[in-house]
Amino acid sequence: MSLKLYNQFFCSSLMLPEHREALAKQKKETGEKSATPCIDEQQFELWERLVQQSYRDGKKIAVKVLYRNGVCTINGVITGLDTNKKLLRLSTGNGEKKVKIKAIRSIE
Repeated sequence: MSLKLYNQFFCSSLMLPEHREALAKQKKETGEKSATPCIDEQQFELWERLVQQSYRDGKKIAVKVLYRNGVCTINGVITGLDTNKKLLRLSTGNGEKKVKIKAIRSIE
């Protein structure tokens, strides 16, 4: 019933079909970027090892982070972990950066 009612108003919309298709395509692309990736146990262990090495030995790592529906890379050394706020602190050439753990897409 609701589908029929929705279609009734869909055809009376003021958007051109090309615009509707372009919006759907854009929504799909941004949705794929912002979707949380499925991280398996081996990948998580590798990330944990890299973070520990960076923290303990001062090894520089690259952290790919979701930022404004895009992925950016932050290079630096781990200076701390705030478990209460779920943040990872990195020392970069531009100062200290705080990264939300949920936003991390990969660590290299």
